[in-house]
Amino acid sequence: MIPANLSSVDYPQDAKIAVYCSAQTCDLAENAAELLQKAGYANVYVLEGGIEQWQKKGFPVESGSGGKPASAPAPVLTAAQVNKSLESGEFRVIDVRSASEFSAGHLPRALNIPLEELESRLAEVPAGKDVVVYDRTSARGQAAADILRGHGRRVFEMSGGIMAWIKMRFPLEVSRP
Repeated sequence: MIPANLSSVDYPQDAKIAVYCSAQTCDLAENAAELLQKAGYANVYVLEGGIEQWQKKGFPVESGSGGKPASAPAPVLTAAQVNKSLESGEFRVIDVRSASEFSAGHLPRALNIPLEELESRLAEVPAGKDVVVYDRTSARGQAAADILRGHGRRVFEMSGGIMAWIKMRFPLEVSRP
């Protein structure tokens, strides 16, 4: 897991770093590699197919309790549940996609805070209100939920991201640049 604050990582900038997901159909490794590269790590590699393919090819895998145990994932809400809750104002909805993705279409009244900016814009995320995060599908949403939970926010992830929202034909807002 990548720490929320990369400055706390004690690896040399030229260290070889491999990132991977537990399954083949996960975008988290790509996102993690991008964050590491933006933080100045030059030798970052993504394990194609994740640990699942690694194991299928017969390569060794070690496990142990050397690190901090992973926390449970953020609770998940369906697009239908989020749509029903929008009217009541029960949640603050945060879209963690890029500004250009957001302007092309987003959930009504959603706030755009791209994942890369989340740490520096935490003040915009209300501490006393439940938060729903989403992205295109789910990978960035999961990462955002982890960051926000690490800062004491009560957060839910919208399962399937905006693609699930679109599939249900719920309304979108479009921003003008």
